[in-house]
This record gives sequence, structure tokens and C-alpha cells, in this order.
Amino acid sequence: MRQQLWLPCAVLAALAMPAGAQPPPPAPAPAPAPRVRTMVHIRHGGGFLGVGVEEIDHERAQTLGLREEHGVEVKSVEEGSPAANAGLRVGDVVLDYNAQRVEGVEQFTRMVGETPAGRRCTLGIWRNHAGQTLTATLAARSWPGFDQERMRDLEGALQHMPPMPAMPDMPMMPRPTMGWQMGVLGIEGEELSPQLAEFFGVKEGVLVRSVVHDSPAERGGLKAGDVITRIDGTVVTTPREISSLMRASRGKITTSVTVLRSHRELTLQVKRAERSQGRGPSPPEPPL
Repeated sequence: MRQQLWLPCAVLAALAMPAGAQPPPPAPAPAPAPRVRTMVHIRHGGGFLGVGVEEIDHERAQTLGLREEHGVEVKSVEEGSPAANAGLRVGDVVLDYNAQRVEGVEQFTRMVGETPAGRRCTLGIWRNHAGQTLTATLAARSWPGFDQERMRDLEGALQHMPPMPAMPDMPMMPRPTMGWQMGVLGIEGEELSPQLAEFFGVKEGVLVRSVVHDSPAERGGLKAGDVITRIDGTVVTTPREISSLMRASRGKITTSVTVLRSHRELTLQVKRAERSQGRGPSPPEPPL
């Protein structure tokens, strides 16, 4: 309806112009607000599906024709993975997992992580404005390359720290670890476990696992091994809380990030990168 009203007005305006005059160029469309991408991976025995997923916001739900704002959008499918074998495609939206409604990435991570390797699971998906059901058999994966790369970054940052105190023997329990990546900052982080919090000397925070090269985070001074404790003065305990604060302050140019580094508190000023029109490509993410 808006386009039908605008076109006749443009024709009338052109007829009213002096001969030879050029019409003014149309105002550029405002750049869409940046969407926060939350990518996840499963470690320590969780089942492997082989997808990278992203949160669904209100605008994206409308674009995809979803009746409600929930689920996770598939952004990548690893070749030969259980997801690929089940027929999952990039652009699909996972609405439920084993008949349980999927609200977002963090919950979906937990569901997959709590499913043993070798177990069959059902995925209720939304594709081409219609619902479907797929079945996948989760696999086991050791993550040799991914863990080594991340651990090299972390070991370099922690090499001058005192040795970790002896801990009592604990059974290895499956625990989903959330690797959080955001194009606005360019970092990947995870929530601190109680043992890591004691090791770093904090009560809570988000451990920076890696920093994207030449990202706003790197230019602002953030390093792998830092523990983020506050964003613009607000205490944060999970990657999702950081995502929410960044969405709420998307109009700001500079974000204040308080970190603990080598048992010293630092406050860094991170300047957000300027965005061109459109969303643009996102950096490759580890699969779920």
C-alpha cells in the first residue's frame, strides 16, 4: 500500500519540475539493526549434530513467515554430519527437538548436549513456509582441531599465572559449553564454571576463549584469557547477558568492557565497527 501511494506522488513531483532539472536522489534506506549471532558447540561427551545455528528475532520471524518468534535458524550444515544425512538445510528453522519446543540457541545447545551419541532424535523444522519432521542419529566427535586451536590461545594468555590449586578427583560429566560469537565485538566466550571462577579469582563472569583478528574487540585491547565481568557497568555472568546488553545499546558507538586480566581489573573502551548497508557475511562458526 505504501508503494502504491508513493508512485503517483513521484510522478506529480516530476511533472512540476522545471525543464532539465534532475529529481533529488531517493533517501538511502536505513541500515538494518545488527542481529546478534550466537553460535554454540558441545564438548565433553555430548552428541554431535553438525549444524551452526542463530537466534530468531522478531524481524527474522516475520521474514520467514513464522507464526511465533521461537526456534533457531540453521546457518551452516557440516558435510557428512548427522544433520546433513537427515536432510537438514541452511535456512531451515528448528522449532522443536524430540517434540519439545525450542525457544533459542542456549536451550537447543542443552538439548543436543544431553542426548547421547548414537541416539535418534526428531527435529520439527520450518521450511518454505511449511512444517516438516526430520529424524537424525547423533554422532560422537572428539574436536581435535577446534580444541587445540582454542587451547593454544588460552595457554598463551595464562602462561604467567600461578598454577591452579589441586582439586579433588571429579568424575567427568557431560556439560554443554556455549561458545558465543558476535560480529559486533568479534569474540567467543563461555560462562565460567565454579572451578574456573576460583582459578581466575572472580565470583562470576564470561571467559574470552578467542578474539577475531582486526575486530573491534582486538582493537579495543581484549585478549583470549580475559574474564569479562561488566558491560557498561552492568554485571554479566553469561554470554547471553552480554548479547542482550549489546542489543539494548546498539545505538552507542563505544562500549565499556570491564575485564579481569592476570588478577588485575581493567576497563577497556571498545568502539563498534561501522556497518555498511545490509547484513554482510558473518565469520565461519563452529558447528553444533
